[in-house]
Amino acid sequence: MRDASVFTEQFSTRSKVLQTMAQLEDVVERFADKSSYRENAEKFLNLNRWTGDDPVLLLADAAGTTTGQNYFDQVKPSVEKFRDRFLKTGRVNSFESLSQFDEENEELKNIFEARRKRHVLLKGADLFTEVDRTDDLVRLQEWANNADPHNYSQDPFGSIRGVGLRTFQYLRMIAGVDTVKPDIQVKRFVEAVSEATDDPSLDASSDQRVLESCGRISSQTGYRMIELDQIAWWEFSNADERHVK
Repeated sequence: MRDASVFTEQFSTRSKVLQTMAQLEDVVERFADKSSYRENAEKFLNLNRWTGDDPVLLLADAAGTTTGQNYFDQVKPSVEKFRDRFLKTGRVNSFESLSQFDEENEELKNIFEARRKRHVLLKGADLFTEVDRTDDLVRLQEWANNADPHNYSQDPFGSIRGVGLRTFQYLRMIAGVDTVKPDIQVKRFVEAVSEATDDPSLDASSDQRVLESCGRISSQTGYRMIELDQIAWWEFSNADERHVK
């Protein structure tokens, strides 16, 4: 009888787990059906956004987000100015050439007014120059693939003053890694899924918890992390901004 009761308990637990997983998948699918998440996710993974595969521009894009400004209104226009003034003219063509600039350079200050942005941009360029590879994109992607967001503050890039988990994850994401940036849209997504499924294990109380919750959702539903990021962005961002960042 004891063995039978144990079996019944195990069966009941497994049934509840399967039911919870099915409910979770159904909730995420309802959000996913509204969006172009697959197309947008592929653009990130294949470096097919507006920044293309220029590693210096990818770093500038990440540095531009460090002060939390609106991406389309403030960040992207500044990064485009940086591209036009430094990259298209050939004045900067590598991490090494960028690392030679000073944070107080007037042209850089006119583009990135916040010192934090300039600091992350130049310190990041200096850091990636030291990676033992000859190609800057390989340097950046090798770092992005191997970086550990759970210990990001111990990472050489993550330890740069001004780099938080969101910037850390954003640079990894735009470098082609299947991951999420735990920003406000993703936080709201986790909160909405938690509420809809009544699942207290999905926690949005901190950026790290948001990241962990997305990992749990991904493993239980089969949606890639980058797809969850794009589902969240589509659902919880301004409708006017529903095109790839």
